[in-house]
Amino acid sequence: MFRSIRWRIATAFAVVIVICIVGLSLYLAHFVRSEHIDNLKAQLGDQAWLIGDSSTPYFVNDQTAELNALAVRLGDGITGRVTIIGVDGVVLGDSEEDPADLDNHGDRPEVVQALYGEIGSSIRRSETLGRDMMYVAVPITADGVIAGVARVSLPLTDINETIGHINKAIALGALIAAALGILAALQLTKVTVNPIKKLTQSSRKMAEGDLDQDIQVTSRDEVGELARSFNRMAVRVKETMAAITAERDRMAVILSHMGDAIFVVDGEGRVTMVNRAAEKVLHLSEEKALGRAFIEVVRDYEIDALLQRCLKTGEEQTGLVEIRFKRQLLGVIVTPFRGERGCLMLLQDLTEMRKLETVRRDFVANLSHELRTPIASLKALTETLREGAVDDPSVATDFLDKMNTEVDRLAQMAQELGELSRIESGAAPLTKSSSA
Repeated sequence: MFRSIRWRIATAFAVVIVICIVGLSLYLAHFVRSEHIDNLKAQLGDQAWLIGDSSTPYFVNDQTAELNALAVRLGDGITGRVTIIGVDGVVLGDSEEDPADLDNHGDRPEVVQALYGEIGSSIRRSETLGRDMMYVAVPITADGVIAGVARVSLPLTDINETIGHINKAIALGALIAAALGILAALQLTKVTVNPIKKLTQSSRKMAEGDLDQDIQVTSRDEVGELARSFNRMAVRVKETMAAITAERDRMAVILSHMGDAIFVVDGEGRVTMVNRAAEKVLHLSEEKALGRAFIEVVRDYEIDALLQRCLKTGEEQTGLVEIRFKRQLLGVIVTPFRGERGCLMLLQDLTEMRKLETVRRDFVANLSHELRTPIASLKALTETLREGAVDDPSVATDFLDKMNTEVDRLAQMAQELGELSRIESGAAPLTKSSSA
């Protein structure tokens, strides 16, 4: 799943959202509790000041024994516990407990602060009541002197329940906000990643050969610019591929119609292409040749030796190879490719040319033999006449007739050679005649 860029982005967004919401929820929970504690502290402080003001006349008139009744009466009027303490820490009055049963409160933190003339407060567990309590104490002054401490306390049970409900509401809101944030992140990443997915799909189709790709651009951001660049690239690739295909088709036509055999061999010595002439010259089929080692296709070590030499040295190799069992003469030219391993091999079937050369040599030999007889006769007749036979009219006439006959034979040969030349060039007219 995390291979997808959408899920990676969505996960990062979700983590950030969850962290922010959890942090905000913890802050809100702490803030709400602090506000409730501060409000409660202020409320208890106001009540403590009122109790202190009500207690002042008792300290002035030295009626401290009646302070317990005052504490009980004032405690009935408020929701908290009222405690009146002397400067020596002795409890003089309490709305819920008998002062005689209570310990000295001179070491209580809030009492110590009040005796110093400050508003004292603390939150701790009451050993007497067995509950968490908030205590707020204020000094009681009589004739400008601190005469005692008025303290109001309230159990935190109710406020803890209230804060618990608020915390549950905050947690529920946080869960809803986190869920909505994650959904929004998923939708946002979907909108962002969908164009990239389309680009990926189009690129995959282009890689598979489908070049007719065009992406609809709906934005002007980086993704939109990427889509426009992809469309331009697709058009250029299509044009380039069309040009390459046309050039390949032209080369294929040229190679298929060449009279010479063509082989394309890769750097491993395997045949990657053959033309029709190669099939005819070596009597093989393209299906059996492609992908096979060259030596397996031609089955001739001399031709393969030229190929291997070209692959090894990177230089053009030429040679004549005679395939004896086929009575076939091949001219071989092996040319290496530039920039990559592989060779282009050209095989020319010179068998017919060799036959024609043989015929030409035989013809020249026969012609030389035919010409040698009349020339020798003319030479002998001429020498005989020169040695004195010209003085004998009868002999001279006979020799001249023979010389004329030999010259006619030479003229006939020359005419036949000219006629043969015109026949080979196609210049001789075809004359049809009927024989009786």
